[in-house]
Amino acid sequence: MTGDGHIKIADFGVAVEDMFGGRKIKGRTGTLKYMAPEVLDMKAYDVGADWWSLGIVICKMASKTAPFSDGSHGDNYTSSVIQDEPIFPEGLSSDLEDLLRKLLEKDPEKRLGFMENVRKHPVFNSIDWEQLERLKVPPPIQPEELTTKDFRIHFKKPWVPLEPQETKNYSSDKVTLTDFSYLSDTWGS
Repeated sequence: MTGDGHIKIADFGVAVEDMFGGRKIKGRTGTLKYMAPEVLDMKAYDVGADWWSLGIVICKMASKTAPFSDGSHGDNYTSSVIQDEPIFPEGLSSDLEDLLRKLLEKDPEKRLGFMENVRKHPVFNSIDWEQLERLKVPPPIQPEELTTKDFRIHFKKPWVPLEPQETKNYSSDKVTLTDFSYLSDTWGS
């Protein structure tokens, strides 16, 4: 999150560049629970695998649960992703469930993102993408609105290996976001 509340996406350098024009690769890189079935099955894959991962992320953000379970066949997560249909918790809107089903389509050539533009899905109708990209849309969280209590729940000082942790006093009513990262307790699972 930026200091003014906009979300930034990090690239950890495990992605393959220039995946356009039908180029496909093989191999497993990344986090197991976000890998598409074609990746887990060691088949050649393209950017459709990224759309699958987005579906997993959106599902976890919206419901705090993953759409596939460990060992649903008595085996492991990989067999669940390859063989089972996703399971969504009750309470998701029909549009959100539709988005997730289209992103988590087993056949990568039928998956949303490959077949049509994800931005045109009804879930995103209220977003002015051009304004959002220009950062002209107000961020959902204003950092100056965060109280000390909010800080203790969602923000921790980032861990930096081999450097001593600096002690700070957070007794004031307001906390700035400088030098802090968002940490959600649900992402550890």
